[in-house]
Amino acid sequence: MITLSIADYEIHVGNQTPDDLTIECFFDDTFLGKQTFKSLEIYKFNVTIVDGNPNIVWCPMWLGKRPGLFKIFDYNRDQPNCADNVCHWYVKQDGICLFSAYQCAVHYNWAW
Repeated sequence: MITLSIADYEIHVGNQTPDDLTIECFFDDTFLGKQTFKSLEIYKFNVTIVDGNPNIVWCPMWLGKRPGLFKIFDYNRDQPNCADNVCHWYVKQDGICLFSAYQCAVHYNWAW
């Protein structure tokens, strides 16, 4: 089977809270790893978009002890929100936000 790569995307997840952020991400069926970040640290990783695949990144996250499960990249949804193929997510106390053109384009609240 021949696969066709469409594009590469870089995803940034910045912790803008005073709490530690633990994140583990999956791109389609591939585990990307688990990391813990301090305040103001940024988690960066790359994904390659492949024609015919879902091209979705899901990440369970824990801000301190608060859990969340977020779809932080969906190729079909996020193309217009990721200038130059870079997606900027910011984690805050009320949830996470994908910034595009200096505003929050996609926002998810933390599960309580």
